[in-house]
Formats: sequence, C-alpha cells, structure tokens
Amino acid sequence: MILCRLIFLSIFIQGFLISACRNADDKVPAKNNIQSDAFATAVINLVHIRDETSGISWYRYPGYPANVNKNGFYLYFGRSDSGVLYSRLRIQYVLGDDADMQRLVISASGHEFTIQFDRRKVQSGVLGSIHYQWYDVNPDMEIVKILSVIAESSSVYIRIEGNRYNLKRQITDKEIEALKNMLIIGAQIGFF
Repeated sequence: MILCRLIFLSIFIQGFLISACRNADDKVPAKNNIQSDAFATAVINLVHIRDETSGISWYRYPGYPANVNKNGFYLYFGRSDSGVLYSRLRIQYVLGDDADMQRLVISASGHEFTIQFDRRKVQSGVLGSIHYQWYDVNPDMEIVKILSVIAESSSVYIRIEGNRYNLKRQITDKEIEALKNMLIIGAQIGFF
C-alpha cells in the first residue's frame, strides 16, 4: 500500500512538472523586477515543489489537489533559478473514460464565461481505471479578469464540455478563497 502511494506520488509529480515546463513560450516575466526577499515573503505560506531538472521552484496554495486523480481549478506560480516568473492556471478533472475536453463554461455572479481550450495543451493520463485530463496554461489578462470575478463570487459552477459528455461541478468555498489569495499574491509578485 505504501509502495503504491509512493509510485502514485512520483507519477503525479512527474506529470505536474512536465506539464508545467512543457512550453517555453508560456514564460511570462513579471511586470516588475521583484527582489528575491519580496518574492520569498509573498510565497512563504505556499507549498513549494522544486524541479531540479528545469531549475524551477513551483508554489501552490495549501489544500490544492496534490494528486492528478482529483478535480481541481487553481492558480500556481513558479520561479526559475535565473529569476523568470511563471503564472499558471490548472484545470484538472477525473473521468470515467477518455474524453476530449474542448471548453470550460463558468457561471459566476450572474455572468457566464467560456474559455476555449487549445487542444494542443490538453493533456491526459490513465492511472489504473481512472482517466484524467488537465489544461495547464499561462492565464492571459482576459482569464485573470474571469478569475477575479470568480474570487468575488459566492457561488460558482464550472462545466467542462467535451465531445461525449459534460462534467459540471460547483467550485468550493475553499477553492474560491484560495483563488482570491493567489490573485493577491500574483499582484504582489507583479503578474496582475
């Protein structure tokens, strides 16, 4: 049982780091050249994962899914050894079988937003009988505006639409609070 958990954790970390580092064009330096001390202060309470191969330290909010077999909707940040900063939005979900995710529809505060997925950036995997997919991208300012609306909403639903079926779920209060805090940290770092 312990060995299975260790193998699963290893698979997750490899998938997480590979997906986060896959596209060099997703590098987005922060608007301001933030000092190391200011960055360290901003991310002090975040979970830290170091990728020695790419030289990037990744930071995520405590309580975000640590496994790929969990549904998730969250922001996370990275910083390379050379000081390049990364802002990432990750949408992951578990399926009964393989599907082709095409778009995300968000209902928040009486507004409806649609994010079309770039199919080249949709990734998937299988762990036993569990199929999961994730979309991990640099959020542009339009997505940041949507995330800001979500962070200020009391009730948010997301619907992931694919070629065979839709997956709908409510974003939890904990996810909304975490998103709000990550947006604040992102502003401190200079992303937003």
